[in-house]
Amino acid sequence: MIYRSFCLRDLGQVEGISKGSFPVPLSKIAIVLLSVICRVYVAVEGRNVAGYLILGEKSAGELFIFHLAVRREYRSRGVASGFIKSYVDRMCYVRTHVSNADAQKFYKKHKFNVLNRARYADEEEEYLMVRKL
Repeated sequence: MIYRSFCLRDLGQVEGISKGSFPVPLSKIAIVLLSVICRVYVAVEGRNVAGYLILGEKSAGELFIFHLAVRREYRSRGVASGFIKSYVDRMCYVRTHVSNADAQKFYKKHKFNVLNRARYADEEEEYLMVRKL
């Protein structure tokens, strides 16, 4: 698996992974705009994008995971963990739905802890999790 920065040739596959992973997926326009203001990384095997990470930086230099998703056939193969190990090198925040036990388990495995619980834009309760290094 090769981890690298996103480029426009990855756009269609990243959009497809988003559609297969989130109830409200990112559009191609949103992905391009996010790639301008955030860091976007992909995991690639051959010609296939296996997953992507959209990582923002807060004003204090802290990171925020906007999106982390892996193509269904690559799940449980360490792709998402590879993103965390490769790119999360300082304090980092992530939001996850309270109902998403798999995401919470994954982030806890990588030393994220629940900071608070709130209701966000989609009206479902979410946890704000943080990893302090």
